[in-house]
Amino acid sequence: MRPPSAKVLEAKWKGRPWYHKPSGTPGEPPGEPRHPQDDLNLRLRRSLSWLGRAEKEYEAQDFDAAFIFHWVAFNAAYGRLGSSPNEETRDGEDRKDYFDRIVEFVDSDRVIYDTIWADLLDPIRKMLENQFVYEPYWKFRNGVVRHRDWKKQLGAARDDAEEAIKGVRTKDVLLELFHRLYTLRNQLLHGGATWNSSVNRKQVEPGARIMSSLAPHFIGVMIDHPEADWGLPRYPVVRESGPLSGWPNVN
Repeated sequence: MRPPSAKVLEAKWKGRPWYHKPSGTPGEPPGEPRHPQDDLNLRLRRSLSWLGRAEKEYEAQDFDAAFIFHWVAFNAAYGRLGSSPNEETRDGEDRKDYFDRIVEFVDSDRVIYDTIWADLLDPIRKMLENQFVYEPYWKFRNGVVRHRDWKKQLGAARDDAEEAIKGVRTKDVLLELFHRLYTLRNQLLHGGATWNSSVNRKQVEPGARIMSSLAPHFIGVMIDHPEADWGLPRYPVVRESGPLSGWPNVN
């Protein structure tokens, strides 16, 4: 299923009766009450801005940049204010909660389901088989002794993912897939890879394809279901005078 473009999604969003420019935007009158969909509008505004940029890089076949910008668009959609002090743990919790809503609660028209099972099975399988996006492999390489059995762990994780694929368990496939994509994200954003390197094309190109297919559909589901609890954004827009958008009752 071809994903909708950022422009199509933006037009769809702005056509909704609940569309509203986030009230944390500088210049709005101090003391103005927050719009009930402020947080969702803020998420969508940010996510669509990065999605538009990601599309340009994907069309130009700069798959490193395309993956990074698609991840930022995705992160703007799922990241939420939480209590876990560990970034990796918090991100994992945020993604699990997000996929719970996307797949079990709001993917009523099955766009995520159809995209995975009809369009992405081959690149997903390649990603799940690739040791270079499996975090225990890198911990073993970096001398963390408890990950010496990474091959066994990888085989078990791959078998579990294959069972989820055979059982058509969309959420379980997404969770395992995004564990691997998160490792790729870390490699790129933390300077653990060379731009446009031939060494990591087997990770980056499938990763960019997967993100370019799934991220727009995730955003589309959010636009279709504003009633779902998408959570408070971690970094709300701050007005110099007045409340913080996304953090009610804080001055």
